[in-house]
Amino acid sequence: FKGFSDLFSKTRLMTFFALNLFFSLIFTTNLNSQEPDIQKGKSLFNSQCAACHKLNRKLVGPALRGVSAKYEKDWLYSWIKNSAALIKSGDEQAVAIYEEYNKVAMNAFPNLSNEDIDNILAYTDYVPPKPTPPPGAPVTQTTTSSSTNDIIII
Repeated sequence: FKGFSDLFSKTRLMTFFALNLFFSLIFTTNLNSQEPDIQKGKSLFNSQCAACHKLNRKLVGPALRGVSAKYEKDWLYSWIKNSAALIKSGDEQAVAIYEEYNKVAMNAFPNLSNEDIDNILAYTDYVPPKPTPPPGAPVTQTTTSSSTNDIIII
């Protein structure tokens, strides 16, 4: 029986490690697939949204920079997929936007998945980092002064 108990404990240990590895891979892969893709979002924005929206100014519809900070994500999914239905339901935010933009409902995008919308929102929220000068490049400073050094000759 000693050999059997050794085999049993080795099998148990191997099963434990195999299951641990299996679940680690599943959860790691699952987490990575949920990360929004800014480049896909930019592409989708340009093909689906840019005819009516700009990032930093109103066009046919509102500017979309930072829109995910203004509205709940589930609300945005509903609005983007079918704004007319949300307006018809009497949703206060939807009706307010509808009224502000001359009672024109946004086009419906039922073909966009929540992942597509997440990518678009990641793009609209993205603020590129400020460029840094290469090492050794001269640093220029801009200063402003409230005094003037103009000379007026009469």
